[in-house]
Amino acid sequence: MKKKWPPCALCDAVDAMTSERPYRPPLSWQQCRQEIVAGKAGQFDAVLVEAAEKLWPVWERTYSAARGVGTGFSARP
Repeated sequence: MKKKWPPCALCDAVDAMTSERPYRPPLSWQQCRQEIVAGKAGQFDAVLVEAAEKLWPVWERTYSAARGVGTGFSARP
């Protein structure tokens, strides 16, 4: 998936890292961001990571709101 769909690979990685798993708790958004940046030009496309870094605050709020996580935003009306 990485070569054909870099944005999907990045989104999937963020979802996996920030989701609770039976074998580990979710990473914080800050920890996830550090992992994504560490994978720049390796696991993830460098240009895509740079774009994600610029949008990270908006992405975090939107994604957390969609999951119903308290961020000051609400996914419910």
